[in-house]
Formats: sequence, structure tokens, C-alpha cells
Amino acid sequence: MQNLFESILALYNGIIIQIDLNNKLIKTLLKGKKVLAQEISYSEFSNLFTEEENLNDSTIEKLNLFLNNLKPTKEPFYFIASYEQGTHLKKYEIRGLLKEEDFILSFSDIKNNYADSFDSVTKVYTRDVTISRIENEIKNKENFALIIVDIDNFKIFNDTYGHMFGDLILMEAVAAIKKTLGPYDFIGRIGGDEFLICARVGKSYDDVQQICRNIKSSIQNLSDNNIKHAAVSATLGCSTFPKDGLEYNTLFKKADKALLRGKRKGRNCFIIYTESRCGKIDDFSISGDYKGIESVDKTSTNAQVIAGIY
Repeated sequence: MQNLFESILALYNGIIIQIDLNNKLIKTLLKGKKVLAQEISYSEFSNLFTEEENLNDSTIEKLNLFLNNLKPTKEPFYFIASYEQGTHLKKYEIRGLLKEEDFILSFSDIKNNYADSFDSVTKVYTRDVTISRIENEIKNKENFALIIVDIDNFKIFNDTYGHMFGDLILMEAVAAIKKTLGPYDFIGRIGGDEFLICARVGKSYDDVQQICRNIKSSIQNLSDNNIKHAAVSATLGCSTFPKDGLEYNTLFKKADKALLRGKRKGRNCFIIYTESRCGKIDDFSISGDYKGIESVDKTSTNAQVIAGIY
């Protein structure tokens, strides 16, 4: 048993408990290699854990419920649990392993600055992380294109086929876009159906045009590959550093103006910002209703659509 503890402690510098399931007793409670308690009840452990991790009192009831419903299993298990800490959630990886008569359970804190860095659906960066990374690119003074990608008529997909299908489109679109990006490029989700890409490019207009064309084509090709029952397309707005600005806000506003110009043009296109084409960034006259694509097969059922994806 001691060797098992040592191997677990080498992997997880968190809370480790050795449980006697038959007697519902915590035989040993450790944090790292420090023994905090021995021979305590589930309730005593729940109180100690809550106090040690500075969690809200609601954690006590949750832990008691979890422990009292533990069943012996020969297969190791793993899941993520969230407990309240003030007004925030603190997340833990919980791993379990049955060894002879005892059950070994580990609680490893997942740092929120990591867990909250990625969008839960598409697994790309969140808005805040994306912006932070772009600001670092500006500091590095490398030429790059800032590209906003908007999935055309995404609301139609959700309303017609359901949100599960909408999520699948987003995941497939991200997978397709990533194939067009270089090793130093990255993508984040900044809205329901909007993504922001930072792609390093050369100084020529042709380089910028090519990356935009590749991204647009990758999404349009989804209709020929994984997404069978709906025509998927996207509109892109692009600005470039340092030509179009030396700060994130300026670059984003210009890319957003270009995106609006593309929507007004009829969608399913990319626009690279120029003042003559898109207007000044303080001129918000580009507006109006945008025509949507008409090629969504509204007669398909959800089952047919999901089946067609694969």
C-alpha cells in the first residue's frame, strides 16, 4: 500500500485519501506527503477538506453525498468536480483506484487560469486569452493578419436542425480552419459563431489574400465533406499589423468594418480592410439587413442531418 501511495503522490500534489469502504471510514488523509488526519469519518473529512481548500460550506454536503455513494470498482475512474470558493468555482480532477480492501482517492486542483482558457465546445482559446495573445504578437512586432470569421446564417442552422447540429458545425469549422494555419498562428472563439484568427503573413497583399482564401475555402468545403445536408459558408473581415494599426482595438475595429462590408456584399466572401472600401473606423454607416444563403435543405430531419455528418 505504501508503494501505491508513493506513486500517486509523485503524480498528484493534492489531497489523497485512503478509504475503508466497508466501515465508511477515512483511514488516512494526506496533502502532498503531509498527513493531515487518520481514522476519521466521512463528515470529518468533508469539513477538513472544505476548510483546507477554503471552499464554501455547500461543499460539505456535496462531498458527504459523493462519499456515501461510492461503490467498489476494479477499474480506475476519473472525473472533474467543481466546488464553490467565494463567488468562483474551484475545479478538481478526482481519480479513484481500488486496492485490495481500500479505495484510494485523489483530489488535484485544476488551476482556473488554465481551465478557463479554452472554449468548452470548440476547444480553442476564449476571447480574453485570444486578445492577450494578439497583444503579445504586437509586442513581438511580427507582421500578422487579424481575421474575424463569421459563420453565415448560423441561427438558421440552430433553428432548423437544433443546437447539437450547430455545435457540430462549429467544431468542424474549427478543425478545418486549423489545417490552414501555420505553427505560429492561433484561433479563438469570440462570440456564438465568430472566431478571431491571428496568422503571421508576409508584407505583400497576396500573402494576406491567400490566407483569407484558404480559410474561406476550408469552411465552404465542409458541405462537400463532413456536413452533407447544409451549405456552410463564412464571411471574413481582415486587417493587418502594422499597416492598419499598432494597437489591438484599432486592428479589431478595422477587421470588423471589413466583416460588415462583406456581409453587405452578400456574405460568403472575404474583405481585407482599406479605408476606401470599408470607410473610416469611426464611420458606422455600414448596416442593414443581409441576405442569407438559401441552400439549406429544410426538409431534412435531425436524424438525417446527424447521420450525414459522418
